[in-house]
Amino acid sequence: MTARFRPLTALLAGAALLAACATEAGFRKGLDQLRGQPKDQLIVRYGPPIYEGRTEDGRRYAQFNLSWVERGGGYVNSVPRTEVVRGTYRDDDGDKRRYKETRTVYDDQYVPPYAIDRRCLTTFYFDPAGRVASYAYAGEGCVAPE
Repeated sequence: MTARFRPLTALLAGAALLAACATEAGFRKGLDQLRGQPKDQLIVRYGPPIYEGRTEDGRRYAQFNLSWVERGGGYVNSVPRTEVVRGTYRDDDGDKRRYKETRTVYDDQYVPPYAIDRRCLTTFYFDPAGRVASYAYAGEGCVAPE
């Protein structure tokens, strides 16, 4: 897979994550599995970092933009509603009778298409051997299935 398709793959994967009831705890669990991995593994998984640097105490770090777009809608949803119907009729003898009937009807409700940017900036800190020692993240898009 070329580097130019990695962001698209990340976006599609992000949309699939929501369908699986994604949570921040699931995201942390995935990041915990990256502890001890070399920086090259992060690049294979997320593409090149958007920024690399050193902390004040000399530790190296790399930041990755793991943002994605949540897409949905564009369909019709049937919503049930209870309806009471009252009326009159004539029976076989010609007498006027009243009736009351409760029924369920379904109203079609269009859900318009939407796209929501979900932001997630993730920073990985490396030990002297160049392996992931810890991480930090920020944004409402930092979610994954548990």
